[in-house]
Amino acid sequence: MKIKVFLYAHVNHIGAFNLSALHLAQHLNKEKFEIYTLSLSNGSLTTPECKGVKIFRCFYPAKVSNYLGIVWGIYNSDVVFVLRGNHFRFVRFCLFLFKKKSFKRQGNKIDDEILGSISSTVGGRQNIADSYNFCTRVFSPTESIGRYNFDRWGIKYDKTTFLPPFINTSGFSLTSRERNLVKNIVFVGNDMIRKNISFFIKLSLSFHEIMFHVVGKEPSTGYFEGAPDNLIYHGPKSPDELNDFLDDMDLHCLTSRSEGFGKVTIELAAKGIPSVLFDDYAAYEWLENGKEGVIAKTDCEYEDMVRKIINDVEYYHKLQRGCKSLAERFSMKNQLKKYENIISELYTS
Repeated sequence: MKIKVFLYAHVNHIGAFNLSALHLAQHLNKEKFEIYTLSLSNGSLTTPECKGVKIFRCFYPAKVSNYLGIVWGIYNSDVVFVLRGNHFRFVRFCLFLFKKKSFKRQGNKIDDEILGSISSTVGGRQNIADSYNFCTRVFSPTESIGRYNFDRWGIKYDKTTFLPPFINTSGFSLTSRERNLVKNIVFVGNDMIRKNISFFIKLSLSFHEIMFHVVGKEPSTGYFEGAPDNLIYHGPKSPDELNDFLDDMDLHCLTSRSEGFGKVTIELAAKGIPSVLFDDYAAYEWLENGKEGVIAKTDCEYEDMVRKIINDVEYYHKLQRGCKSLAERFSMKNQLKKYENIISELYTS
């Protein structure tokens, strides 16, 4: 008998949680699991057609039909993966009404950088803990983030199992060309202000001979007008477009100081592209510094490490080789095993 799983997210819309749900829906073992999930009538992606996946298509007005989709998904499922934070009271009520098991994954270190957006989603900072703790089990991507969110907000977390976002590493193919020198550096992300795009722009001023590329939704119309001559804004890209675009990139700079897990770092590692990150969100728990990427503490150290990678070809090649072990650790097989085990444990508990 198959376990019925409801992924509460919209699989045809851009966003980290939505994309995680999409890739889980596509890759969970259909001989073991039957998947239920949602889509939007005006989603930014094509609604996928996948065997073993049942999709409730939210219709206009979405504010109404989304509630119907939540009832449909929870009623039909055995286990609910609550990816979205909105409507948490209604989700909690339906879980109680239909007596269903559930789990949720913390996405970010809930610091002052993202406090406003989280508070807006759940109806105020006083609701942050409640928006997680109603689930049967709550997971954190790392020990450090789980501990921070518990100490500051009282969000419970499983201390035995850590659950990174589900990352579609199979959607990012290793670049066929050999990268010998760093000529093109890329920034990938939508929430650009929080992800410290200003520092990326500042970096471009320090390396005039290198081209800097920005992919994602700009913070406001015309934000990059007047940018340095060696910085190009490319706009948002679909996953397939991004995979092709990254073939021409040599180094990734994740300049954010407020993350939960540097998902894009894993995706680019699958392409063979190393990353430079900050240490504010305990990246050292999942990335070997100096081998699989570089973790910096300060702005000055970050710029120095980018300079070292540009000038030291042997060090750059070492980081490229490290990308392979990083990507393999987050292979689809390894990720799926962890998620499938959690779902099965909840079902039998």
